[in-house]
Amino acid sequence: MFFPPLDSTVVVDVPPNARAGGVSLLFRARTGSASALEQLKQDGVQVQAWTNAPVDEDGPEGQWRGYNFEEVPVTSETTESDGAVVTPFSLPSPTGDNPVDEPFTLFLTLKLRPLPRYQSEADFLVTYRLLYPSGEVRWLGHHGHDLRCVLKKTDPWLAPPVPVDQSSGSVSRVFSSVTMKEPWGCWAIGEGSVKYYPKGTTTDAEAAFLVFVPKRGPSTFALHQPIILHGAGLKLDLSGTITCRTSTPTRVYNAITSEPELSFAVPDLGLRWLGVKNGYALITSPAHEQPVNIYAVPLLADTSPAERPTQVGLNLASNGLFAEDSRFVVYNSSSNGVLESSSAHIHLTIGASGGSCVLRGISHM
Repeated sequence: MFFPPLDSTVVVDVPPNARAGGVSLLFRARTGSASALEQLKQDGVQVQAWTNAPVDEDGPEGQWRGYNFEEVPVTSETTESDGAVVTPFSLPSPTGDNPVDEPFTLFLTLKLRPLPRYQSEADFLVTYRLLYPSGEVRWLGHHGHDLRCVLKKTDPWLAPPVPVDQSSGSVSRVFSSVTMKEPWGCWAIGEGSVKYYPKGTTTDAEAAFLVFVPKRGPSTFALHQPIILHGAGLKLDLSGTITCRTSTPTRVYNAITSEPELSFAVPDLGLRWLGVKNGYALITSPAHEQPVNIYAVPLLADTSPAERPTQVGLNLASNGLFAEDSRFVVYNSSSNGVLESSSAHIHLTIGASGGSCVLRGISHM
């Protein structure tokens, strides 16, 4: 069974700003059983999508091509330069969910070109086929019953901003509302606080930054990138309405481009900025406080066929958190996970929604 299915139409919102890049689309071929998947491999059969999609950096516009579905590779262990196997500390998802497990499934991700400036809408067709080692092709659809994908140039995250009315005299105003069709969550970064809020919850304090992060599910087709709002008095309510301070402009960025703003503003919020590693903004509570809270906020969504946790190495000594020879524990209260270490270099395993943990020097326990 294929997703999206043949003989259907799917509408995908694509960012109007070409600098945001084109959207990535995730196709699935669900074989249904281990034996069916193994038979395809034994017979050397390639499951393909045959499409005229505007794939990024892949030939002339409108050209039909075949793209192979593939299995997700097995994640290998991480090793240090001396060959020792690393034991990473896993940050539990702030959503409480585990990555979606889709057994006996082949995946295909296509990254599309941005729509040209003069074009507000485009469409393309997809059908599926089996390609045998002999060159024989077995088409799995019928003429006129392809999958039709419609690309519409519209912000996938936010409704158009509400015009500012400075004459209202109100301290706060409505800025916009979240319109994302896929599941999502939000990290709020404010005065001495970094906190995750699932969709449908209300932030409990004003924030300087709101980072909106997509959350992949079994029916996710469009893989969008996180965005970040930077302003003052930012709040999010359970309906997805965003309010801000009337007197301060609110800016919206592709999250991965926001490192300069974050690095400048985070210290002024009473937090410590450790930089961006492997697509995550790493923020801690002040180093002089014990215990030290570490937050990993996603700025870049993984567009690989299936989500896998990302490993991030962090040198605590070079970041001024602990001395080189300190002994400490890493733990997370929600998972009850604990890791004791005498090395100032730790490895964190982080999921797509980010996460947090606590460091405490053993001498302080």
